[in-house]
Parts: sequence; structure tokens; C-alpha cells
Amino acid sequence: MKANLARSGGFHFCGAEFLVQVKTRKPDAVEARLGLRGGGGEGGSRAEAPPLQGSVATAVRDRIILLLNAKSIDDLEGRDKKELLKKEIREELEPLIFPDKDGEIETVLFKDLLIQ
Repeated sequence: MKANLARSGGFHFCGAEFLVQVKTRKPDAVEARLGLRGGGGEGGSRAEAPPLQGSVATAVRDRIILLLNAKSIDDLEGRDKKELLKKEIREELEPLIFPDKDGEIETVLFKDLLIQ
């Protein structure tokens, strides 16, 4: 996912790819809501789920783009600021993924993060 950053003395963008690790009491219900297949049942786990599809995927992209558009390059420099970005991503996405509060996002892991 790519987004323009807020203007701060030039044109900058951020490209990010990340994984979201979740914990839920109802994995089958959450997978059905998100359009994922092949759940492990109660207590099941998967190393990595396929990318989201449909309206949830669109809503996730929208939230992340809006979040990144509000950031300047200075807001993303350094480890502490990247950890803050992970926290903000978690706070933005948790209501989308778990509108019924039947789980939580445990962590956000960056697979790739390019700031230019």
C-alpha cells in the first residue's frame, strides 16, 4: 500500500506492507465476515492468511491511507515513531476487523516499510 505523506518541505510518500496478528474466540465467524477460507476452527491458527478481499479490504486501505496522509516524514523517522505507527494502525483496524468485539489485534508486523 502506498500513500503520499503530509507536505513537510517536499514531496514524500510511504509504501507499507504489513501483517496483522489477531486473537479471537470465534475464528470461524471472523473468517466468514472477512471472506477468508480454510479456518482452523476453535483455537486454530494459520501462519499467514490470504489478503483481505471485498468491502473490508477497501475499508482497511482507506483507513491506512488516511492515517499515512496525515503523517509527515518527520512523524515516521526512528524506531519509536514506527512503533507508534503500529499502535495507530491497530487502533484504526480493530473496529473494522472486530466490529462485534469478538477478538483483538495482538500485533502489527511490518513486512516492508519504505519512506521516501
